Amino acid sequence: MSDFAASSPQLERNSRQTIETRAVFDEKSTKWDENYAPDGRMSARIGRFVEQLRKHVPPPAPVLDFGCGTGQIARALAKLGWEVTGCDISKGMLEHASKDDVRWVELDAASAPALPFADAAFEAVIASSVLEYVSDPAASLLELARLIRPGGWILFTVPDLRHPLIWREELIRFGIRFAPLWSILRRSRWRVPAASLRVSINRHSLRWWQGLLVQSGFKPMPFRRRESPLALLAAQRRTN
Repeated sequence: MSDFAASSPQLERNSRQTIETRAVFDEKSTKWDENYAPDGRMSARIGRFVEQLRKHVPPPAPVLDFGCGTGQIARALAKLGWEVTGCDISKGMLEHASKDDVRWVELDAASAPALPFADAAFEAVIASSVLEYVSDPAASLLELARLIRPGGWILFTVPDLRHPLIWREELIRFGIRFAPLWSILRRSRWRVPAASLRVSINRHSLRWWQGLLVQSGFKPMPFRRRESPLALLAAQRRTN
């Protein structure tokens, strides 16, 4: 596991962030699969990860789906021949995951960012809209780097601050920092989406993420032009 230190107040904030995030996604879990229906708002994510994995790490390579949710991406990869492990802090999400083809691991939220896998256990790690929620992205990327074999790959999506939809979300996020508005929203029908934005704490430029990847032992690939609200970043684990 990566070696890092944090003050007691920072550890408390990290723990609170992890607990709040797990609660949000536990609540979302019962309807999460609807997002991956053919007309669902997340259905295109599967194809994006399949395309990039085929380019960099063809099957049957071992792949970790970090923050797998109910496992739609993980199952799709397993059906195409990858050896997939899915992990998540949300017990609710994993309870709705199929037991076929994929190994599912529930993470201990109290031990974040430590992960219960051996060094260099995977050829690739994917993370679909996960790193925006982690309490310490630098520590999380170092931990994920530990799990990837030299020359292996990390693929993850994060909010693309260049996209107009993300601009609008940022305005909402700014508003819910104020207790009166949050108090109103948490009692309204918009409670769940507002809570999701509230725990989406890591919203940075793509160059910021690339810099963090370099610090974590990766060689990032150039990012594409603005294509969607989520940018897919790819980086190779350095061999020295």
